[in-house]
Amino acid sequence: MSFGPGSAKLKSEIVALLLRKGGARVGASQVSAAGTALLLLDGVNLAVLDAAYDSLRAGRLEIDAELISELYRLCPGHLKVELASSHLVPQLAPRFFEPIFDDAYRRPMSVAQRAELSFGLHSYLSHHLDRIQKYRKVILNLMHHPHRQVAMHGLLLAGIIGDLRRKDLELIERRLTSRAFYFRMNALNAVSHLLRRPHALSSEVLAFCTSDEVLSKTRRLYRADPDEHVRLCAKFVLRAHRELPRVIRQPASKSDVAPWAPSRGRRPHPNSD
Repeated sequence: MSFGPGSAKLKSEIVALLLRKGGARVGASQVSAAGTALLLLDGVNLAVLDAAYDSLRAGRLEIDAELISELYRLCPGHLKVELASSHLVPQLAPRFFEPIFDDAYRRPMSVAQRAELSFGLHSYLSHHLDRIQKYRKVILNLMHHPHRQVAMHGLLLAGIIGDLRRKDLELIERRLTSRAFYFRMNALNAVSHLLRRPHALSSEVLAFCTSDEVLSKTRRLYRADPDEHVRLCAKFVLRAHRELPRVIRQPASKSDVAPWAPSRGRRPHPNSD
């Protein structure tokens, strides 16, 4: 059973704080509070965790969002980011998730913690597409972050923004030929996610995703990339392109979309390969 990266580093102090303070909150459902505590714990028997997640999916157990919010309030500053990065927080409703994420994102943190928080934001937004515009600036900052561990998550998140800027598209194109497989893979994932929402894309983003430059690079990756995961992601891009409505898939010269023409002589990105 796999979890988001944040869950593995929850400090024991958070669990102790939850167990001390959680039960005292008036009106808390004992089942939901106990289940929430269980799902936050590290090192719990996997069979027990599986049973808890089965109950969560079946609706027999609910995450106690108010308990997590109260716990976040009670946490000392050095633990707030750890709790915000847990695998449960992105499953909360917007009115609970966003105050926690917004506060945690502004706090000082390590590169690894910033990457974990980015992972959680992607999980949250995948279920709340109507909240993308609120986090557009955050996503673009993550995408261009100087540290690779953070930038790779920002690159994946970029695939949900339909009006990316020219410099964002040029970065995605450069990542397609990166020496780092995770950049190639997430650049492909970003293009694939964009192609699945063609009617939500600006004309420039659509032209980019359907351009000869991007598709030829994708075909080369599909045929010859040494990493099997990159080849699989390239396959999904090509499939998404084939499944586009014909009027969108046709060459730009025969449609209302101007051809994609990347800028020349641009400066390399700080963490480019």
